[in-house]
Amino acid sequence: MTLPKTDPVGFPMIWSPEIQAYVHWLPVTKIQFEYFLSDAPDTHFDAEWYDEILRLNPRATPRALNSANYFRALLTGVRPSEAQRFASWCGDEYRLPTETEWTKLYKAAHSQRPASVRALVEKRDDRIREILERLNSSVREVCERLSGTSTRAAQMLLEFGALEWVRRGVPPALWSLHGEPLPEFCGYLGALGKRADPLTVDPERSRLPAAGFRLVCVPEVDVAEQSNLESEAES
Repeated sequence: MTLPKTDPVGFPMIWSPEIQAYVHWLPVTKIQFEYFLSDAPDTHFDAEWYDEILRLNPRATPRALNSANYFRALLTGVRPSEAQRFASWCGDEYRLPTETEWTKLYKAAHSQRPASVRALVEKRDDRIREILERLNSSVREVCERLSGTSTRAAQMLLEFGALEWVRRGVPPALWSLHGEPLPEFCGYLGALGKRADPLTVDPERSRLPAAGFRLVCVPEVDVAEQSNLESEAES
């Protein structure tokens, strides 16, 4: 894991050679979205809207997070268009991943051991550092309880996190959800969390309690330059 960067709020993103882009280390949290809500004058995201979001998945402070409730830190219940508005606020280089990108990311992370989060948490403000550390320790406890082992996919909450919006095809595109949240979060979902079929519900009319997202950031720097930077960082 090399060259972490941050999103506009200060949360870490890592470079994924599998998809040639940066990707959020974790699904987007309520803290990140609250910065957007306070900065972006958008009447769609009023107090009534956020009350509905919190009804589906109540908020918890970083200090209160543990292995039984850590999913409360994640922003869920959002629709794809709402996630896209957050991506636009982050910048032109940010977008939701495609299904192919998410699958490549998951397969690579599932084959890797958990990483040290030291580089991800250093130089963060206290609240961000605390939420990163508590989510990391909480999911480690969950993995020990369920299987006795952990992978980087679980550490990144690609597993045991939220269902994540991914795009299928090019616009106008269908949307699909990937991931496998804990049953304690939203009940047992069976194949839903890993299926490759498009949703049978209209994602812009339905509000699914476990539906969250993470973003990818495709930098303007070309791939050759990125490879050179990684080689220098590892030498």
